[in-house]
Amino acid sequence: LYPRFITVSKISDIELQLTYLSSLVNTLPHSHLDLLRYLVGFLQKVVEHEEQNKMTMQNLSIVFGPILMQTNSDDPKIMMEHANLVTSITGLLLNNSNKIFSSRAHSIHTVKALNPYFPKKGQEGALEVPEGSVIHVFKK
Repeated sequence: LYPRFITVSKISDIELQLTYLSSLVNTLPHSHLDLLRYLVGFLQKVVEHEEQNKMTMQNLSIVFGPILMQTNSDDPKIMMEHANLVTSITGLLLNNSNKIFSSRAHSIHTVKALNPYFPKKGQEGALEVPEGSVIHVFKK
């Protein structure tokens, strides 16, 4: 699931980002989903006391992001490249947990790319789709 979570950070539309993140979270096994929901609730309580503990939402995202979303690569370069993305996704999760956990977003269609897609110049924000990628299409 790690590459799919990284994809969340590359989506520019916040509503689509939340829909996709909610869908990914809801694919977790129930025990993992329950643990994640509990941990996020606990971290939100920590933030409520940030004046005393100096743990802001950003600080918690930096500390817990790599724990929640571990890459399967041992390459330090990839870890560093993804560090800000993981922090961003963790912040999105912490800031929007009510919507993410209460939503039962599901993809409408799941398809596999038979051919790669590379956006043309001038298509800022368009995602590259490598051959064999699984694509989830959502109702917005």
